[in-house]
Amino acid sequence: MVLLMKKAKLHNVEKYSTWNILTSLLSTLEETYVLIQKTSLTEVSSQRPMYGIIRCIQMILNSTDDFCKKPEPYKVFIAKLLDLYLKFDEVLFPVLGAPAPEGFLPGLPDSSEENTLVIRSLAAQMLLVCSWRSMRDIGLTLADMCVLFPLEGEKQNSKKCSPCNGYILSFDQVSQIGEHLLYLMRNLMHRGVFEQIFLGFKTLSTRLWKYGFCL
Repeated sequence: MVLLMKKAKLHNVEKYSTWNILTSLLSTLEETYVLIQKTSLTEVSSQRPMYGIIRCIQMILNSTDDFCKKPEPYKVFIAKLLDLYLKFDEVLFPVLGAPAPEGFLPGLPDSSEENTLVIRSLAAQMLLVCSWRSMRDIGLTLADMCVLFPLEGEKQNSKKCSPCNGYILSFDQVSQIGEHLLYLMRNLMHRGVFEQIFLGFKTLSTRLWKYGFCL
């Protein structure tokens, strides 16, 4: 994906610009969320898991500084992305917050034909992999946002932009991200996801401690 972006920039191919790729990925994620609401997370995890798209968005955001040149469109984009990621985590949490997430499988019929041990085992594994990889990368991306983007009220520069370019994340959004990561750390049962969420929270805390805010 990053190579595609660099090639598009080199040859001035607008179709594969950073902005167009990001908005296309966001649109696909929105469609996936709607599909989960219409069907189930179990079905989506087996047919079109979303963790690959979430990972791609994280990689792109870490590989571009386009938001320094046009902060307003990115501010709208990030607001939509943040809202969508929080909705995804709400859907994923029942799996990863369950006492035994390895065997959690909601809504599968109990008939002898449709609910064999093999089907349950495979479906539960796909659901768990989809859930923990998605929440892991959502948590890390939320933390990355707070490192990469100019924040409202910060005294010093962000990693890539000057404060004069305008902030991308508001104080309320940063607070929302912090509270969300704290909630996950208090309630997650899946150790692998907990460790990654902890790293994300540590990254966020380091950014806030290092740069400070004008409150």
